[in-house]
Parts: sequence; structure tokens; C-alpha cells
Amino acid sequence: MKLMYLEIIETIMGTLFATNRGNVLKEIKSLKLDYHMNERTKAFCDSLNSEKDWTVKRIRQIARSNSHMFLLFSFFFPILADKTMITLNEAISYAEQHFDETKGVFLDQLKETLGLERSCTTKELKQKLDEHPASKWFVSQVIDFPDMAKTVLIQGFDKICSFYKESGLIDENRDAVEKAMRGMKKPDFSDELAEVLHYYLKENVKSIEIVSLQNTMPFTIVHRKDLTVIGTRSLEVKNLFFGQHFASLGLSVLKDLSRLRILKLLSKEELYLDEIAKKLDLTKATVCHHVSMLHNLGFVVSEKRGVRTYFRLNRDNFERFLSILSKELRVSS
Repeated sequence: MKLMYLEIIETIMGTLFATNRGNVLKEIKSLKLDYHMNERTKAFCDSLNSEKDWTVKRIRQIARSNSHMFLLFSFFFPILADKTMITLNEAISYAEQHFDETKGVFLDQLKETLGLERSCTTKELKQKLDEHPASKWFVSQVIDFPDMAKTVLIQGFDKICSFYKESGLIDENRDAVEKAMRGMKKPDFSDELAEVLHYYLKENVKSIEIVSLQNTMPFTIVHRKDLTVIGTRSLEVKNLFFGQHFASLGLSVLKDLSRLRILKLLSKEELYLDEIAKKLDLTKATVCHHVSMLHNLGFVVSEKRGVRTYFRLNRDNFERFLSILSKELRVSS
């Protein structure tokens, strides 16, 4: 398993902590990072928040106003194929050399997620993004101001990392982050998942081999325990999680047999909570939890009628997910 790690992960999480503390404590706790307000943490926060360099000021502004946009910067720090652990210097060097290439992949995958052809024009992409305001800011920077976005990405993170090292936090957190990353294992894709993919893909699926899904930061770390942490509740934000990241999130939800059975039921008819629970012999609380997970990724939609809430499969979103998934998995029969 390839791990994107070391200073870039710590810097991303540390910056969010310093600028947007209340929204990231859950992720920080799940990584067992030592970000209580001791002398080292205060030194890092003070350095970051008082820096006058325009790239650091821009990063602060992004992190404070919209953590979803901020996290997307990590897309430009790819995993190096021949490395299992990479330093920030390696990550920044790679991001700088491959910025244009990565930008192309970024935009191609975004177009697919928004239901557009890869050959669509920039104007068509912008028109589509008008429907998803939460996605628009970051993407417009990459499309319209790529040189500025690249400078912020490279120069800003380089400076922030120096603050992180100087504060001494790197010594407190290194072992915890490395242990957490090494503890992340490839999901176990069960026979039930193969069965459900056969049901939807209409192929004779017997086994599934992961080809290109990777454990990348911050998406899988942030979401591996709680899919609602960074706001996958809204359609606008969900559309940020595309390609490998979205496929990985979806698969982590679908590998649960009860959720697969719920999806099958809802693909045939609308049902309210009690009906789902009765048909599957589950408690209402259990069904509510599973439906909530499916709803967070846009696989299920709800409609309140009187005192009852009915659920149905969001076929468009789910088929879009399957389209992404089919490109990320090798399905053999």
C-alpha cells in the first residue's frame, strides 16, 4: 500500500486546526494528533496566523472560510509510485513538476462527476458549476488562475511546513500519524458486494480486484469512520469527491450487507422506515443509521409525506457512481 504522508498531512491538519479549530477536532482526534493548546501548538498557530506572506494569508483565508476547498489542495500532492512514505519536500517538488498534468486529471474527473463529457468546453464546465456554488471557487482558481493557484500551493505550504517543524509539533505527532496511516488497510470486498454489483452492472461478477483505488489523505482519513465529518450531506460538497476518492468512499459504505439489501429494496419501490425494517428484520434505529450513510453519499433520497418519510434510490447519482466505479475496479467473471 502506498501512503501519502509525513509533513504534508500534518501541515494540512495543523493549518485547519490553527484557523478553523472547531470543525476539525474530530479528524484530529481520530488520528491521535497532539493538538491540545500547549506551548508547541501555540507557537505553530501564532506563526501561521501572524505571517504576512500573501500565499500564507491566502491559505489561511481558504482554511477559515471553507475547509472543503482547502482539503482539495491535497489532490495536487500525489503518491509517488516508488515510495511508501514521502516527505513534504518530495511532495512539493512532485506537485510543482506535475501541476499541469494533475490539473488536467482533476478537471477531467470533475467533468465526469458533473455528468459532462471530457471534451466539453471550459464555458460548459463553468455553466455546470454555477449549479454547485460550493464547488465553484476552488475550480475557478485552477481554471482561470492556475499560476496563482500553483504559487499558493507550493510557496504557501512550504512556509507553513517550516512553522510546523520549528514549533516542535512534528516530534509529538510523527509516530501517531505514521501508526494511523499504517493501520489503514484496503477494504475487504465481500461476496455480497460482488453480488450487488452484478445486480446493478448486469455482469456475471464473481470477484473484484482493486486496481487503482488508493488510500490518500485527507479523504480516506477524514471519512474512514464518519462520512459526515466534512459535509458529504450536501450535493454541492458531494460533487467534490470524485474519481478514486468518491469510489473509495462509496465502496466503504456498500460493503455492508444490510446497506446493500436496503439499496436493492429501494431500487424497486419507495418505502418508509418501518417497512424497510420489517422487510429486512432489522430495528428502526439500525435502518435509520444505514439509510443515513447512503443518503450522505447521495445514493438515497427522502420525501416527507404527512408524518412519514419515504426513501427511494437516487438512480442518477447511483449510476454515476457505478460509472466511476467501473473505471476504478477490475471486475472479473
